[in-house]
Amino acid sequence: MGVQKHERPDSGRSRESVEELFFASENEKLRNTLQQKEETKNIKEALSAWKDYVSALISTMDATTRYTLEQELLSRARTVAESAGGFLGIGTISSEEEDKLAELARAFPQA
Repeated sequence: MGVQKHERPDSGRSRESVEELFFASENEKLRNTLQQKEETKNIKEALSAWKDYVSALISTMDATTRYTLEQELLSRARTVAESAGGFLGIGTISSEEEDKLAELARAFPQA
């Protein structure tokens, strides 16, 4: 009685096609990693530009106008952050979003 040879379910795939699938998956991971790094760089650049803009803008304002602008802009930013998370998009802000909100707030020097 001889040993029966069992075929694997994917036996129709050549080694080359399996390697292509693997490398395609690895390339996708690399592409995603690079995209995340670029997005992080863009966020940092945007925050830097935001701080420069706010600094220039508030230097022309009296204290009351500056305070009103600060409260309005930070309130809107918080509303956007809250709408992006939580149960049904209500009320939860991630720690990363809290960090970004705090960074936005630091653009307004405290008297």
